[in-house]
Amino acid sequence: MNDVFSFSIVTIVFVFVIILTIIKAVSRYHDRTLRHKERLIAIEKGLPIPMETPAPCKKPRNSHDSRGTGLILLFVGVGIFFSFMALSYVVGHIEAMAGGVFGLIPLFIGVGFLIDAFLLGKEEKKEEASNPDKKK
Repeated sequence: MNDVFSFSIVTIVFVFVIILTIIKAVSRYHDRTLRHKERLIAIEKGLPIPMETPAPCKKPRNSHDSRGTGLILLFVGVGIFFSFMALSYVVGHIEAMAGGVFGLIPLFIGVGFLIDAFLLGKEEKKEEASNPDKKK
């Protein structure tokens, strides 16, 4: 029973990922086709070829980005960990607690982001101290 249940969940997730990948590929194909048609029509009419839209400029990293991401991942990890702990208690199988280890992955990634936010915050304070007239 457990093998069938776990196999069906993995299958559902896999099919969902495949469907999303196919939708993304079809969407990109449709977008490129429309862009190509637009260029051909412009060439036929003698108009200048429309330029590609430039990639948006990356904004400089700040500690707020890392802090938000870190907190989200930290609490996702804690949630996954405690969900498996509760599942283990409800089902009565200690083996279910092993799934909680997967909650530790985002938990520690979140801790890494929080450390990054702390270090970036220190750098920002140093820059503000050295350039007091610079405004954000």
